[in-house]
Amino acid sequence: MRKTVIIITLLMCSLQLFSQISIKGKVTDRTTGESLPGATVSIEGTTTGTTTNLDGMYTISANSDTDVLVFSFVGYLTQKRTIGQQREINIVLEEDVTELEEVVVTALGIKREKKALGYAVQDVKGDEISETNPANIVSALSGRIAGAHVVTSSGQVGASSTIQIRGNKSLTGSAQPLFVVDGTPIMNGISSARSSSTSTDFGNAAMDIDPSNVESISILKGPSASALYGSRAANGVILITTKKGAGQKGLGVEFSTSLAFDNVYLLPNYQDEYGQGMDGSEYLYNIWEESPRNQGKSYQEFSDVRGFQWGIRQMKADESWGVRLNAGLNVAQMDSPTDPVTGDVIQTPWVSYPNNVIDFYETGISSVNNLALTTQGEKASGRFTMGYSKQKGSSPNTDQSKINLGINTGIKLSEKLSVDVNVNYTNLKNDNLPQTGNSMRNPLLEFNGWFGRQVDTKYLKEHYDDIVVDEGKEKAFNWMMGYPSQHPNPYWNSYKNTMSRGRNRLYGNVSI
Repeated sequence: MRKTVIIITLLMCSLQLFSQISIKGKVTDRTTGESLPGATVSIEGTTTGTTTNLDGMYTISANSDTDVLVFSFVGYLTQKRTIGQQREINIVLEEDVTELEEVVVTALGIKREKKALGYAVQDVKGDEISETNPANIVSALSGRIAGAHVVTSSGQVGASSTIQIRGNKSLTGSAQPLFVVDGTPIMNGISSARSSSTSTDFGNAAMDIDPSNVESISILKGPSASALYGSRAANGVILITTKKGAGQKGLGVEFSTSLAFDNVYLLPNYQDEYGQGMDGSEYLYNIWEESPRNQGKSYQEFSDVRGFQWGIRQMKADESWGVRLNAGLNVAQMDSPTDPVTGDVIQTPWVSYPNNVIDFYETGISSVNNLALTTQGEKASGRFTMGYSKQKGSSPNTDQSKINLGINTGIKLSEKLSVDVNVNYTNLKNDNLPQTGNSMRNPLLEFNGWFGRQVDTKYLKEHYDDIVVDEGKEKAFNWMMGYPSQHPNPYWNSYKNTMSRGRNRLYGNVSI
């Protein structure tokens, strides 16, 4: 019985070997006609395969006439061929032009093979930029361009971004490259308003470019690359080509949406041992310990007597170089209520609020929606885009909304004459922009050196609209007594002392 099984197995293997089909042939290059040694020949769906020899010849065994041979070689288009009744299959492979000849857009929108250029050009695909739906296209270039340095002024809404290619080339002038969008030059200047009491960042010019409408970006780095654009291109050119309706037969619809959340990631390290004041950390401790008349009194009893006058005195200082916090001391401060019967100020605990700065900030929300309609006929193509983005900043009551409209059409009038129209419109609006720089309206300036560690920012928010009497004058409620104009309540600045702006921008070109 065992011998019978072995014999049957050997017969089956012999039949299988006998039924295999041997295929041979040659693989050559279509352009030169020369053989291609090392080309891969395999049977689709299996692990069976071989490679061509030095003469481009191959031999492979298949199991069925329905098997499909796959021919591939680096830099060439893959071909497939069903065996059928053929026993010799010769294949001519064609070069993959898109892989070997990378095409980039150079000066004046001319397309050239990258390997044929005599100067440095780097190409960035539009999908790499638009996939994150950035609010500022310049910020999205960070880390994507060799030798480029991108600086964003802050993480706030509407913050400007600048870019330098191959370092700073000027001591006093602009070192930024020239932006060119479908032939329209744009200088990426920074717009701002500055005075002794305010500093507002109105953003950069290139932030009006719609990232979702970008097809490709070519960075012309050398003087030879940017010579055609004149002196404004001395620092290089960032050439942006927008999407067109070509390639979409009939009517096409594209829609994208995204939602992002922002939170403050990093803050300075704050001490929470000493509170507001300028009399030294051990001011009251030293008086209590050294005065003979205070013998027998607890520190709490002493602070109840002296704390009120000390508190009034300390609240006029704007540094946190005062008495130790969290030591059981009661002080007259911003949250101290008034006794309804006697009219005296009720002193409240002198304690730290370790999270008072982070409590000021909120979760920012950014939403971006884009819609594109494309069409192409025999003699005309077009693309119409609509975009709307809305940002709520992490700093209270800061925002930005932007509407982008664009149309890009091409009409072929004859074999040698065509007309292209490209028009873009941007409406940018801010009800309130955050303050920056050395301005008392900048909350970070307050928090980084002039803010008491005992201040509860949540209490400030609840009472920012209150009016109080300080030294006989009515003033907005504040975290300190004295200097109210120099150190305003940060929430009063956010909701009452706002900086708004609106900008409408139309740019584009018509070419024949």
